[in-house]
Amino acid sequence: MLQFKNPSEVKIFNLALPRSHCVKCQKQLAWWHNIPVLSYGFLSGKCYYCHAKISWRYLVVEIAYIAMALLCYFCSNGFIEFTAYILFTSLILVIAAIDLETMLIPDILNYLLMWSGMLINSKELICSLKESVFGCVFGYLILWGAYKLILYTTKKHGFGYGDFKLLAALGAWLGVFKLFNVLFLASIIGLLYALITCKKMHEPLPFGPALCSSGFLILLFPHQFNLLHWGYLLFGT
Repeated sequence: MLQFKNPSEVKIFNLALPRSHCVKCQKQLAWWHNIPVLSYGFLSGKCYYCHAKISWRYLVVEIAYIAMALLCYFCSNGFIEFTAYILFTSLILVIAAIDLETMLIPDILNYLLMWSGMLINSKELICSLKESVFGCVFGYLILWGAYKLILYTTKKHGFGYGDFKLLAALGAWLGVFKLFNVLFLASIIGLLYALITCKKMHEPLPFGPALCSSGFLILLFPHQFNLLHWGYLLFGT
């Protein structure tokens, strides 16, 4: 039987609550402790209160976001497109960082990415709404089918359910015709990550960061990361 605790006894913990705090001493951080990149330098990479070392991943994520935001600015045509790109970038960066550390992708982030993609494409900002809907459906089915095939042939889990939903969300943003480009590029990125980190064949590998990286590159550079374009360059006359 399921037993539910009194709501007053459950501590809320999500992306919004509680406010930023030190993971060691649990003290709430002041506003100036949270200035991207600069605060890390001001504090010398340590907590202001207990002087515990702040993980370098915070600095890496902040620098990565700034670089990605600048790319969005230079690749967008107007304020509306830039805003859409920034929303996409914010969500995929959080998804990639969480999956890389925990091997899990929160459903709420996948759903936010998915529904925001359909909403934006209702105005055909990146693709038509029809392409967006089919991209969402086939994005889920492609990895679900691959998962079932791997499970049937090897008795092993090839992907997580979060990966199905993530590819569906990317399909909602980019459209059905870019799904194979996303998967192909993500496979290359995932392979390079495995080689760089010296991952062994039996070790689990988070696929979310590769999908997010691939989706970001294809969103901003759809022609440069097009399989047909590459094929023409390699085999065209």
